[in-house]
Amino acid sequence: MKSVYGLMLLMIWAGLEITEVVSTGKFDFGVFDVNGDKKLDQSDLDGLRNFATFKAHFTNEAEISAIIDVLNKALSGKTSISSTDWNSATIQHDYEAKISA
Repeated sequence: MKSVYGLMLLMIWAGLEITEVVSTGKFDFGVFDVNGDKKLDQSDLDGLRNFATFKAHFTNEAEISAIIDVLNKALSGKTSISSTDWNSATIQHDYEAKISA
């Protein structure tokens, strides 16, 4: 019986670890939401270079310039992007294309 409980605890712990890794990804919305209003807008882009969460993921000038260009492109024609409309896969794809160019 102890092994069943031990296995259950291990599975719960593994699930929490996976969730933690997923929620702190490089392209998660929270990495770019400087003012915490659940919208990405120009004020967020203006403050990115000084935002600790952002600086932890994007460390050199080439990465920073590339992601800011991608975010500007994503915002073009819009006033903001809400956290529910955020598409990290598209942002990541565009960023990787820009970095590898």
